[in-house]
Amino acid sequence: MTDQSALTQLEYVNGISHGYHDLAGNYHPTSEQTGRLLLAAMGIAAASDAEVTESLIAYEHAAWGRLLPFVLVACDNEPLQVVLTVPAECQANVFRWMIETEDDYVHQGEFIPDQLPVLEQRVVNGLLLQRFELTLELRLEPGYYWLKFGTAPSEMNYSPMRLIIAPRRCYQPPALEAGGRVLGISIQLYALRSRRNWGVGDFTDLINIIEKMPAFGFASIGLNPLHALYPDAPDYASPYSPSSRLFLNPLYMDVESMDDFNECLSARDRVRQTSFQIYLEQLRTQSLIDYKAVSELKYDLFKQLYEHFRQRHLNPLSKRGVEFRNYQQELGAQLRSYAVFETLRAKHSDGSSSPKRLCSWQDWPQEFQQADSEGVKNFARTHVVQIEFYEYLQWQTELQLARAANLVKKIGLALGLYQDLAVGCDGVGADVWTQPSLFAHSTSVGAPPDDFSPTGQDWGIKPVVPSRMQETGYQSFIDVLRRNMRHAGALRIDHIMGLRRLFWVADKDAMTGTYVDYPMDDLLGIVALESHRQHCLVIGEDLGTVPDNLRWALGERGIFSYKVFYFEKYWHGDHTYRRPDEYPINSLVTVATHDVPTIKGFWTETDIRLRDDLGLFVDDDSCRFQFEQRDHDRSRLLWALRQEGLWEDTGTSDKTTVPPGLSEALHCFLARSSAGVMMIQIEDILGVTEQCNLPGTTTEYPNWRRKLPRNLEDWLNDPKIIESVNRINEQRQCPRI
Repeated sequence: MTDQSALTQLEYVNGISHGYHDLAGNYHPTSEQTGRLLLAAMGIAAASDAEVTESLIAYEHAAWGRLLPFVLVACDNEPLQVVLTVPAECQANVFRWMIETEDDYVHQGEFIPDQLPVLEQRVVNGLLLQRFELTLELRLEPGYYWLKFGTAPSEMNYSPMRLIIAPRRCYQPPALEAGGRVLGISIQLYALRSRRNWGVGDFTDLINIIEKMPAFGFASIGLNPLHALYPDAPDYASPYSPSSRLFLNPLYMDVESMDDFNECLSARDRVRQTSFQIYLEQLRTQSLIDYKAVSELKYDLFKQLYEHFRQRHLNPLSKRGVEFRNYQQELGAQLRSYAVFETLRAKHSDGSSSPKRLCSWQDWPQEFQQADSEGVKNFARTHVVQIEFYEYLQWQTELQLARAANLVKKIGLALGLYQDLAVGCDGVGADVWTQPSLFAHSTSVGAPPDDFSPTGQDWGIKPVVPSRMQETGYQSFIDVLRRNMRHAGALRIDHIMGLRRLFWVADKDAMTGTYVDYPMDDLLGIVALESHRQHCLVIGEDLGTVPDNLRWALGERGIFSYKVFYFEKYWHGDHTYRRPDEYPINSLVTVATHDVPTIKGFWTETDIRLRDDLGLFVDDDSCRFQFEQRDHDRSRLLWALRQEGLWEDTGTSDKTTVPPGLSEALHCFLARSSAGVMMIQIEDILGVTEQCNLPGTTTEYPNWRRKLPRNLEDWLNDPKIIESVNRINEQRQCPRI
């Protein structure tokens, strides 16, 4: 007979939810099988009642077996209170404490445990342990510290605790203080079409847009995630399923702006050949990106330019060679591990990767499946040139991104680059291979069933085990924030609910998954700290099923909420759209995102018909309901515009053609909103019908492959577009209602 109470307790202490409510309010209890599977994914034995009992005992021993927890995150304006566990026999001893700062300054003092309040006590393995609360009367500046304890005057003989002091709120740019409001443009960098790129948008395209932004009155430019994907499998193109969130995708580099291209005569001659230029023009004019062709072309040149760089700048070292060596030293082991991973992928790729399935490092020979194995170390020693090729690409890619970020600062754009951080990494990627102990390998992150995905979603992203984050002092989370804020004035954290809980898919079936809790307060504190250090605004993508306390916590931390017009309705009333003055000040507002229909697609119901054609509805009634709702939403949209004096009733309700001026009117409506930041999707400026990504599909729809219909040289200089955006921006500059 199953000891359900013991299993429930083991699930609870490891953050596994006992059940959840879906969007419709229906409750889904977590089954016994799901609980056992998720515990196993965390590395916790729970296959039998005996194992559950043993795991609970092991948990208690671990929880009471340390003087200090692994990490403590505290606010800078609150007393520093530390909980410590001491054997009762030692409670009369004199303990010394020492706090080491990042610049090697030391705070220290002493105390006697039995003079402190006792919080609780427990007998573990026959030993009476007591927990005390120590209040340290000092104020520390926000930052990272080590707290150490000892019982001898000269010996700190207990395991140290990482101490993180965080500001209460995230950084807020001066432009948003005192009720400031700004306007920006949101683009998918890969989708940019230009007369000079190589078939995919690149950083020079980005720079050309930045130079024109003052003419539009834009204060920021939003980008899709720029994370590293898979050079050996370029068709696996989703920027939200990266190999690594620490590194960049070299495909965004402009080959012709690389210093080594300008130095290498043979590379320039090759590109100037008529046949090469004809091929480039073919890649530019295609409506969909041919990632395989673009990748082969660029990587062929990358290898040539790297060889030139090695010969000219590394033997002997030139000024640029020194800069490369400094970059390698700065990024250290993380860069080397990533580059080793890419070299191993290149060696062991069998060509079977596809948009639906990637080759995994778990298919490699056993000696290469662990990043710290002797086999990998030997491989690294004998493949230095190949490994440094991938380090060189990261260096060059970051230089081009930095050039764009520096131009933003030079022009004086209020928010600058607005970058996007994916919720996690693919299980076959570099980040998981490099730190496998952090992740739950036999499960993945997804979403519970809803109207758009009746069977739920499995994103293929491997979740981090919460307890292992804490054991490492949250270092992997800190690293990801730092790398992604490095060149950003604002950072959007995709699915920010993941800082509170993530939906873990059990047994490859989202229908049987459930939520796992994360240490939200700690993670939000670290976000606030890194936000100030990098002078970076933080926006949290809080769409979907949001825990009750999350939005309140985001607001308390100064993290902007993410408001999409389509979803901003009175859900418990007549479903009319919210008025502009009802949007929160600390929010970002936009008409749509990459995952939902454009204005034109919304009006013409293109998205509904497409999902119906692909069989994405659970039944005909669900499809019919969506069409009915869209009829109502069109009427509600026009009613909202009329209430603001932005639309005249023409009496027409033609849904096959978007009424002239609708896009501008809708953007003017949002421009009047209280939201501090407003973003306009370039697809809506250009009247694109198709959305960038259709959730629930892989190869059925060309996700992440559609190019914009016009060259940026044309729309950036189109007087009608400039005038329209300026009229929208005029509404932004008006005082709030």
